[in-house]
Amino acid sequence: MSIRFQEGSDVPVDLLRELYQHAPWSADRTASDIREMLQQTDLVLTAWDGTRLVGFGRALTDRVYRAILYDIIVHPDHQGRGLGRELVERLLNHPLLAKVPAISLFTRDKQAFYHKFGFVTEQEKGLTGMILVRGGSVYRETKKE
Repeated sequence: MSIRFQEGSDVPVDLLRELYQHAPWSADRTASDIREMLQQTDLVLTAWDGTRLVGFGRALTDRVYRAILYDIIVHPDHQGRGLGRELVERLLNHPLLAKVPAISLFTRDKQAFYHKFGFVTEQEKGLTGMILVRGGSVYRETKKE
């Protein structure tokens, strides 16, 4: 597997939307919303297997105090090969984020993965995070079997 990483928001929206179909938290995103999101994001990193988009991650940051990672996703065919780890490491070590002391993210079920990079839960740090959710759920709810 020869994966090429690329930085920049000029990601083909149709390919990203297709990748988003593999995650319940992003499967209902529209092309127009994705296009706008890409334009407003500080750092976009993609992973390519030839012409196939197989990984994506992005960050918002003030470049001094805070940053937040979003949408770390790897195509199911490429999971378990270190691609997610590489995406996160490249984001965390990028010049826009390298000196930022507090980087956060949200995850429902990948805490063990992110612990490997030094992320801790708010409870482990004695913090209380809060979020304002307008107009319903931030993510489409998934049914538990």
